[in-house]
Amino acid sequence: MSYIFSLMAVGTIVGGLLYHKIIFKITSLKLMVFWLLYGVILFVMPLAAELYLKLILVLAFVLGFIGALVDISLVSAIQLYSRREDFGKSFGTFSTLANSAEAVSGFIAGLFALVGLLSSFLAMSAFIISTGMIGVVKIKKNKELTPLNTTVDDDH
Repeated sequence: MSYIFSLMAVGTIVGGLLYHKIIFKITSLKLMVFWLLYGVILFVMPLAAELYLKLILVLAFVLGFIGALVDISLVSAIQLYSRREDFGKSFGTFSTLANSAEAVSGFIAGLFALVGLLSSFLAMSAFIISTGMIGVVKIKKNKELTPLNTTVDDDH
């Protein structure tokens, strides 16, 4: 288990270091696609464990890498799509929701575990995938969503 977490951490560090070389312009659509990929990898990991255990190590690294893309894009999107005077409110709301969800997630995971670990893991991954898919569909429908804080340097 420690190998998996270590590889996720290494993937996150590598993703964070390479982010500015891979992503030149942050968009909500890219964020949702990254979120969708994150969910797909989470979904595939327990299935891969049944087939080939060493594949989980590769997937753990990729999960960490994509997790970095999600995290950095999320914070950047909040900055881009919020008015400057609302930065505090936007980040405060995000932080409160994220920390609340993290606190409740253990309880929810425990309820899912009553059903079975594999099925609960797949169900939670499916929720992440559906969030990404819904986000992609909504953003594609609402193309007029433009960043409020645009400057010449916004392609980072």
